[in-house]
Amino acid sequence: MKKAAARADIGVLASHPNSTAAHIINLSLTFHGQELIKSMLLSAIGKREVPIPEHTGIYHLTQEMPSSDKTPLQCVMEVDTEHREAERLAHEDELDVDKVEMRASQILHGLGFIPAMQRKKLKDFSGGCRMRVALARALFTQPFMLLLDKPSNHLDLEASVWLEEELKTFKCILVLVSHSQDFLNGVYTNIIHMHKKNLKYYTGNYDQYVKILLELEENRMKRFHWEQDQIGHMKNYIARFGHGSAKLARKAQNKEKTLQKMMASGMTERVVRDKTLSFYFPPCGKIPPSVIMVQNVNFKYTKDGPLALVGPNGAGKSNLLTLLTGELLPTDRTIQKHSHVKIGCYHQHLQEQQDLDTIDALADAINEFEVSMMLVSHDCRLIQQEHLKSKLVGEEPQLTRRTHNV
Repeated sequence: MKKAAARADIGVLASHPNSTAAHIINLSLTFHGQELIKSMLLSAIGKREVPIPEHTGIYHLTQEMPSSDKTPLQCVMEVDTEHREAERLAHEDELDVDKVEMRASQILHGLGFIPAMQRKKLKDFSGGCRMRVALARALFTQPFMLLLDKPSNHLDLEASVWLEEELKTFKCILVLVSHSQDFLNGVYTNIIHMHKKNLKYYTGNYDQYVKILLELEENRMKRFHWEQDQIGHMKNYIARFGHGSAKLARKAQNKEKTLQKMMASGMTERVVRDKTLSFYFPPCGKIPPSVIMVQNVNFKYTKDGPLALVGPNGAGKSNLLTLLTGELLPTDRTIQKHSHVKIGCYHQHLQEQQDLDTIDALADAINEFEVSMMLVSHDCRLIQQEHLKSKLVGEEPQLTRRTHNV
């Protein structure tokens, strides 16, 4: 409530109030006086703080399901009856009563809930799993406008691929904020680029957008340099001959007028890229084996350099790392570490702050790191960075984004 009170939204509905499309112009969104957008924009749309027609059904996924004795299947099935009845008029075939439970179960299964998990109590699941139940509810309702903010954050690779295929068939308005290149390429048909408080629209997926943007920026820089050269030549001529003979002075005056017209019509601005982060892991030297020895555990690694662990949520990837770091102690068997080994750990929850450029910067830092590293990630963009990929998969160059076992 405090965030909503501090937010100010201005916009004009340019489309007809009864239209199935919502065209909003002159949109301005501020928070404590500072202009914002992206996730805040989704919140403003979800709360109808911008002029969205009342007949437009909106579902904004904002939080996980609360812990309770209900099962995931029950939570999806009990999606607000009034909301589902309103949508039934437009989706009668999809919401046939006899198929409702089957559809709910299919969605949950796609998001990683096997039949036994679908009937467990929510209080037995982690917050990430309950967030996936909330996502299943959102998909089940099939609203006219679905707002999703980084929906793949809590999904493993297999569930992310399923969600991508599911959203490709979404029949109504889908607005997503995502830092996943796979989502941006597989789902999106239009890209909105936010730069210097302005929005620019591009058709196509993310790769197409990047290609077009680079071409536009290259042409813009050519135009910028040409204009600067012209300005430099004219200023130099005016300075040299402005007070010379009458003939040269007239030419200088004409060039000054031309220069003034150029300045008045607006000059091409230099391309300024958004600020990006860079990471650096200082070298720490090498120590003789064994660095870490895990006894009587069916797991081993045989190569220096980065190693990726992939697998479904709940498989124990993060638990393995906490065992190696000593944050979690084994109840049986032993883990022995070299007396000189030092371990640094980057927590998975911090990854939610990473955009595409930050992920690339992290991959570059990993590639430059000379000693052992273990990586747990569901981000194909990070795992499949070319140099990093060669270290992760070794003799398996056929690895693709649909391969789930390394």
